[in-house]
Amino acid sequence: MAFGPQHLGLTDQAVQQRVTDCLRLLRIERLRNRVPYHLSGGEQKLVAIASVLTMNPQVIILDEPFNGLSPKYRTLISRVIHQLHEAGKTIIISSHHFNQIRSLVNRIYVFSANHTITKEITSKELAGMPSFIGYLDNL
Repeated sequence: MAFGPQHLGLTDQAVQQRVTDCLRLLRIERLRNRVPYHLSGGEQKLVAIASVLTMNPQVIILDEPFNGLSPKYRTLISRVIHQLHEAGKTIIISSHHFNQIRSLVNRIYVFSANHTITKEITSKELAGMPSFIGYLDNL
């Protein structure tokens, strides 16, 4: 987790503070001294997310962020995404699982098989949709 911030030229103290803050944010302090190959898949994903957050990016891109996570950690990651958004971060989530991200998004782009945008759905339209699955069937 310290690799990125170290290469930003931060002091050792600043790097350690960022690592500690991200471990705390994701509630994974217990993983601090464990080697990556001794972590579960879900723990590895959380450490990967924490590693990105130590860099304090303005835009965060998450590809299938909930895959391999227990319900407990899905809830935690959802909370962190909300906190990051409230802090002014732009979050882009790529997912095939609409129900997992529905409460996190305010805009959806639907892509075709040839990777072109076929539809943009706003938060207002999204609020009126009881199910997104039926909508996809009508595209």
